[in-house]
Amino acid sequence: MVLATSGVAIGLLLSFLASKVTAALPGGHGFDLPLVAPVTLALLAMAALGAYFPARRASQVDPNTVLRQD
Repeated sequence: MVLATSGVAIGLLLSFLASKVTAALPGGHGFDLPLVAPVTLALLAMAALGAYFPARRASQVDPNTVLRQD
């Protein structure tokens, strides 16, 4: 989740900076928060789901069994 959150934060920053340039172009659009916010939340939700299921499965394994295996 740390990697996903940092990637989304960097992407938001870069898209905000790029929107300043593209808004100055003819027919260009600026930073559209009503569009960016749901996409950002969807990306973070998918990352959370992708991390939750393997972590849940790993937490159900007995630690002694794992440590005895080579």
